[in-house]
Amino acid sequence: MEGWIMKRLCMTAVISSLVAIIFVSDGLGQARASWSRGIQHFQVTMTECQNRARGALAAEGYAVENEGSSFGGDFFYGGYKGLVNAVIACNLWAEGRVWANVFVSGPGRDGSAAGEERVKLQARMGQPGGGSGSTGSVFGGIWDAYAWDVITIDQTGDRVTGRYTGLGSGIFQGTVSGGKLYFSFRNAAGGLGEAVMSPIDANSGRYVLNYCDGRGCDPMKQGRVDAQKRR
Repeated sequence: MEGWIMKRLCMTAVISSLVAIIFVSDGLGQARASWSRGIQHFQVTMTECQNRARGALAAEGYAVENEGSSFGGDFFYGGYKGLVNAVIACNLWAEGRVWANVFVSGPGRDGSAAGEERVKLQARMGQPGGGSGSTGSVFGGIWDAYAWDVITIDQTGDRVTGRYTGLGSGIFQGTVSGGKLYFSFRNAAGGLGEAVMSPIDANSGRYVLNYCDGRGCDPMKQGRVDAQKRR
């Protein structure tokens, strides 16, 4: 327990220094700025927290220009939107929990602008991928999908690549649009197919995967499996 306490203190010091550097340097050209801070804890992986952080910033219109970590148990993204600056830091904690610190600096001394932005970002952090639709990593991660077995997806913006271990294994690539993932796949034997992954309950990571064999086929008329994103 003492080790976790010391680690938490170190993380707090590192984050505080980081936020001070970003906000104070920006404040040199911005008078009477104020800031707001919020903290959340999630039972998710560090990777999912990072996906949510970047996705949340992107979904709220921030240009992400800073990212990094000080040691293995933390990672942050920093961005700006007009005169508002934000940092979201993910910190690995005990029992598989992850803490998310959200810091926002905005114009005005009453803190209303910073507070409003912080509330929006925290709401996004409560959703898979930061609730960012096609702009964040909503689909990026590891999924379980019955006959498709384990599906691993990498997402950059609205572009997706991935692989699966079931049905003879294979690879795929596609595009996210309107909250759905459309992709073409190729199995290990060279067979081609089309697929679409649609939300059943996006907040809990539950989706349905429709697929068909053959290039240009209609995925809605052949196979269907439920897909669950690992948290």
